[in-house]
Amino acid sequence: ELVEETDKNPDAVEVDDDSNVTLNTNKGKGKNILKCLYNDKKIKEGDEIKYGKDHICFLTLINSIPCIMYNEIVHYSIDAFLQEYLKDILDRDLAINSYCSERCLFSIRGIKYNDLKDM
Repeated sequence: ELVEETDKNPDAVEVDDDSNVTLNTNKGKGKNILKCLYNDKKIKEGDEIKYGKDHICFLTLINSIPCIMYNEIVHYSIDAFLQEYLKDILDRDLAINSYCSERCLFSIRGIKYNDLKDM
């Protein structure tokens, strides 16, 4: 089984003024998906990851660290994952779409990317 860890283009979540979203980051590996709270609920293993209405996968825990496993590659960074996933979307749709304009459709447990911004 081929499993790689990605740390390129690390990104994390920022707090929106109207929400209660916080993220702890691991400085050693960049800003990663470690612990995210949304209205006092932890984003945790098994939470659904969606792109628009499309189900992608469920959040995974590896060594107690939440991550996204996609195409047998482990992503600890939301943006590193989105770059890989959206590249596949572009290939599939044969369309030219901007990564920045498309990533807003991403969500974890219904929390939209626009509510998950850089710290």
